[in-house]
Amino acid sequence: VTLPVDKLKWLDGVCNCPAFFKKFMCKHVVGMATRLNHCKPPPATKNVKTGEKKRRGRPSKSKKALLIQ
Repeated sequence: VTLPVDKLKWLDGVCNCPAFFKKFMCKHVVGMATRLNHCKPPPATKNVKTGEKKRRGRPSKSKKALLIQ
């Protein structure tokens, strides 16, 4: 990822991932611009849940299929 020195021109950043070659913008350019304080993300992005952590320990044993009780 390469960003210009000027903070206002962060949209002209360059990346070598396939998404950038297709759309001329990718998550890497946006992420680096956010991290370097070139832009500020909207407050709605902080409310998005990224997923739950995996439970500790060994997974439970699967139930017997087609078993009549």
